[in-house]
Amino acid sequence: MTTVPENIADISGLKVALEATKQLPDANLTEFYQSWATIWRQKTRPELEQLLLTIDAHAPNKVRVNVVAANTDDFYSTFDVKEGDVCTLLQRTEFRFGNIFGSLLIRQGVMPESLHGMLS
Repeated sequence: MTTVPENIADISGLKVALEATKQLPDANLTEFYQSWATIWRQKTRPELEQLLLTIDAHAPNKVRVNVVAANTDDFYSTFDVKEGDVCTLLQRTEFRFGNIFGSLLIRQGVMPESLHGMLS
């Protein structure tokens, strides 16, 4: 099952919400990103995770949080992420709106190789 349309929707939705937040006089981007991560927090049994990978049009929540947030420049400046930090290993330009997960996530250890076919 491909997650590309939902990945694009997640990235676009976060960017729209981010731009709206930045218009507020008391915008706090640290709280914005922490809230984004909090809403996707999930604890599931491995069996359910496997099932979701086969039937859900969405990427796993951990990927939805980490990869989507890494697609915004403000994330890097808000958390003072520097070249060589773990977040920069995602190499955003490789998946902006093209090859969104695949071998990149396997290389970075975000997902096991056995799941590649389900997310690409």
